[in-house]
Amino acid sequence: MGRPPAAPSAARRETKYTHTPASGRHWPWTHVIIDALERLALLPNPG
Repeated sequence: MGRPPAAPSAARRETKYTHTPASGRHWPWTHVIIDALERLALLPNPG
């Protein structure tokens, strides 16, 4: 129990990365990048 509790965002990212789409054409990390871009776009603009 030496590790600090993981942040909810990190946990969400981990679950998203684990649940990759079954389609081989779609890259497994595209939704992660899109989610990160959405987070970055929403962070400076609250609401």
